[in-house]
Amino acid sequence: YQTELEKYQAYLGHDIDFIQSLVSNINTDQDFTVLTIEAGWNLISSPSQNVDLKQRFVQNRSTFTAFNYTDQTYQNCGSADSDHYNLIAGKGYWVFSLKKMATVITLEPNNLNQLSVTTGWNLVGPYKATTFSKLRETHTNLKGNCWGWQPEDQLYKRSDSIELGQGYWVKSE
Repeated sequence: YQTELEKYQAYLGHDIDFIQSLVSNINTDQDFTVLTIEAGWNLISSPSQNVDLKQRFVQNRSTFTAFNYTDQTYQNCGSADSDHYNLIAGKGYWVFSLKKMATVITLEPNNLNQLSVTTGWNLVGPYKATTFSKLRETHTNLKGNCWGWQPEDQLYKRSDSIELGQGYWVKSE
C-alpha cells in the first residue's frame, strides 16, 4: 500500500498527504487502481461501472472534456460544465485536460470479460489488466493490432500490454 502511494507521489509531484487523501475512503482490503490524466489529450477507461468524472476531477478545479466513439462517430459525452459524466466500464474515452489529475477507482468484482465491439474501429477499455494476444483468444473477431496512446508524447503506440485505466483502439471484422 505504501509503495503504491510513493509511486503516485512521484508521478503527481505532490506530497504524501495529498496522495493519501486520494485513497482515504478506500478499504485497503479492496483492489484499486489510480486513474491518471496528463495535461493534454488522454485515452482512458474505467474498469468499474459509473465512475463520475465530474465528481472526481472538478473538485480539484480541473477543466476537462470527454468524448467516446460509438457507431463510427465521436460523441461529446461530458465536460467540467456538465451535471455529471459517468464512465461506462469496457469503453474507452478521449479526455482533454488542462492539467495533470489523478483519482482512485475501487475495482469491482465482476464477470464482465466481454468487450462490446462492432465492425470497424472501436475505442475500448479493459475490465482487468491483460494482453491483446489473450483478448484475441476470446474475441476472435478482433483483427490487426491494438493501439494505445502515450499522453506524454501525444502519439499512438502499438501495444500488446493492456492496462487498467487506459483506452485502446481495436478493429473488429
